[in-house]
Amino acid sequence: MIEPITLTVAELAARWGQTPRQVLQFALHKCFPMYFYFDGLVFDAGDEWHRANGAWLENQERERLEKSIAAGEAQLKRHLQYIQGLVKPTEWEQPMDTDAVKAVRMQIDEDGAQLRHIRERLKVRDTERLACSRNGLVRAMPGTLQSVLERGSEPFPRWGYRPGAPVKIIERNGNQQHLDGHIWALEDARYPKELLTADDLQALMTDIKDIETPATKAPAPNAQSKTLAGSSMDNAEPSTSRHTLKSRSKAILHAEIAEACKLAINPSDTTSVWTELVKLSEKKFGCLIGPDEKEIKYQDGEVVRSFRKRNLSERLARAATRGDA
Repeated sequence: MIEPITLTVAELAARWGQTPRQVLQFALHKCFPMYFYFDGLVFDAGDEWHRANGAWLENQERERLEKSIAAGEAQLKRHLQYIQGLVKPTEWEQPMDTDAVKAVRMQIDEDGAQLRHIRERLKVRDTERLACSRNGLVRAMPGTLQSVLERGSEPFPRWGYRPGAPVKIIERNGNQQHLDGHIWALEDARYPKELLTADDLQALMTDIKDIETPATKAPAPNAQSKTLAGSSMDNAEPSTSRHTLKSRSKAILHAEIAEACKLAINPSDTTSVWTELVKLSEKKFGCLIGPDEKEIKYQDGEVVRSFRKRNLSERLARAATRGDA
């Protein structure tokens, strides 16, 4: 039996014998990753040039140059009409001499060169923006989870964490946590959604199994139930237990492989999933950098690593036997 790649909050609550509210409280307190689906454009938080208002100054300059060129051409056209005797100058106008005509023409040419350069930059920017398309999961930020927990819904997020990128706690103040991670700005959703609710949140099965089966010591079923259940979750102190993954590459790539399985015609077939994973790497999905002959390069912290088709086959084989990808 092939297990699902993700579980919704309601499905996770049923699995753990909890309420959806308790699941959200657990996710907030334990920094457990929850995701939501987004189909649109994503940009690094510091990438101001490609974000919605990043070209504001360039657009202002483009409009100024267009007006300057139009005014200069109108001035030359009016002068030509004077020469041809089609119009007479008013008492506030003086016909231009040769030097004045040359100066206007030089200004028009100079503005035109700048305008062409700006238009080319904006055209390239539009193309690069479209290349930042995302159709998949985005990790919800703590503020998003807090709002859903307190009010039942949140205006659809404009920010989120990049899946697969490490997120760590840099400050903890009571129930409030400040995290450090790779933040995405979310824009231009293809199917805009006004609100995000608990029904839109989901967890990866790999993350679920990581906390259900710690590598250090497997807790007894009743102990695990006590940890997740009841009001003790609301006021629990931060856990000091450490769970070790078999491979850091697994933690880095699980979101990308999960997305490839979702897109594949046959998610249990290595070739089908590999084809979609290559396509995702070409789009630089998550931590993927791009295909390189028979490998896919991906970013693991400061190191660039390689992932081969046989590695994917082994991962899918483990998923079929243990439900772990």
